[in-house]
Order: sequence, then structure tokens, then C-alpha cells
Amino acid sequence: MGLFINHENHEDIFKNNGVINEHNQGFFMRNHVEEMIEEQKKVNDSLHRSFLGLEKLHAQQENKQSSRWNDISTRLNELKVMNHQHEKLESHVVDQLKKLESENKKLQVMMDDGRLSEQEFSDQINGISQSNQEIVAQLHAYGLANEELSLKVDKHFEIQQQMAEQVTKQGVKQDDVLDRLENQEALTEKVIRQIEHFRSTLFERTSYLAEKIENGYQLTSSYVAKFMNGADQPLNSYMLNQKQKEEQKSTK
Repeated sequence: MGLFINHENHEDIFKNNGVINEHNQGFFMRNHVEEMIEEQKKVNDSLHRSFLGLEKLHAQQENKQSSRWNDISTRLNELKVMNHQHEKLESHVVDQLKKLESENKKLQVMMDDGRLSEQEFSDQINGISQSNQEIVAQLHAYGLANEELSLKVDKHFEIQQQMAEQVTKQGVKQDDVLDRLENQEALTEKVIRQIEHFRSTLFERTSYLAEKIENGYQLTSSYVAKFMNGADQPLNSYMLNQKQKEEQKSTK
């Protein structure tokens, strides 16, 4: 179908009196191999960009895990140092408890043999009281240190759980990481068992010593009060009288 030209109204439309040049494309050939190569290049470029992204993400994960390992190593060293300090404190407190128990036994023997004067008895009681106060202060310090250690252990466990969850979510085999986590968890449990053992031992020794001291006071208080004042007077009243006498001497 050719072009329609309206010669009555618009005879110049769609009409060219000059020479019309033909188009320069003689034929069109579609090369499927070349198209496939171009598509493959696009796919390769996309895979390369994805690989670079994964490589960057992997490097970030390695840096993050390295930082976490350093943090865990630092915390584990802190736990070891605190555990060593607790062992030293345990040994010192137990030695003081044994010493106090020995002094209490000596005091009872001297009271039974009647070889203790009023001043000697007062000095012995004051020494035992001072030793008790020192032990109470050390136990209080140990309680604070134990709370701090418990918080550090809880934080250590929390970090371990976070790392284990991250390893599981990533879906990759990291046997070395899991082994190190298990080893650190075993070390942490060992520290906790040592703390619990020290706590139970210290409680038993303290309770035993408190009972021995209380029994010693009950056995000797009435006898000493009778011996010193000639009346059945409680030990607390006797110690109060001794304190009043010392204050009167200091004011003179």
C-alpha cells in the first residue's frame, strides 16, 4: 500500500521532488554466539562483584571474631588472676581461723588451770575480738570480690554464647572455633567449681569456729566473772566494766 496524497487540498505533503538517498544498511545478521558471550560477560561481572562483596564481608567477620577472641582472652586472664587472688585469700583466712581457734583453746586451758589473771584475760579477749574483726573485714572484701568475679563469669558466658550463635547462623564449619569455645567453657567451669569449693569450705570453717568461740565464751564467762568480781556476772557486763575502768584511768 503506497502513500496517499491529497492533490486537492494538500498536494505538497509526503512529496519530495529531490533525490532520495537509500539507507546504508544492506542487510542485518544476528550473531547468537556473540550475544551469548556478552551475556556471559555480564554474568561474570555480576559474580565478580558478589565475590568481592563476600570477601569484604568475610574480612569484616574475621576482624570482628579476632576482636572478640582478644576480648575473651583478656577476660579469661582476668578470671585466672582473680582466681589466684582468691586462692591466696583462702589460704590467709584459713590460717587466721586456725590461729584464732588455737588461741581460743589455749585460753580455755589457762582458764581451767587458773593461770590467767584479770589483765591477761582482758588482753586475750581483746586480741580475739580484734582477730574476729579482721576476719570479718576480709570476708566482706572476699564477698565483694566474689560478686565481681561472678559478674565477669556471667559476661564471659554471654560472649561465648553469642559467638556460638554467630557460628551456627553462618552455617560454616569452624571446628577450631568450637573447640576453643569448649575449652574456654571448661576452664570457666573449673574456676566456678573452685570458687564454690572455697565458699563452702570457708562457710564450714567459719561456722565451726563461731560455734567453738561461742561455746568457749559460755563456759568461761560465768567462771571468770565469779573469779574476778565474786558474783555470777555475764561476760558482756564484765567487759563493759573493764572498758569503764580503762576510761577512768585515761581521764586521770
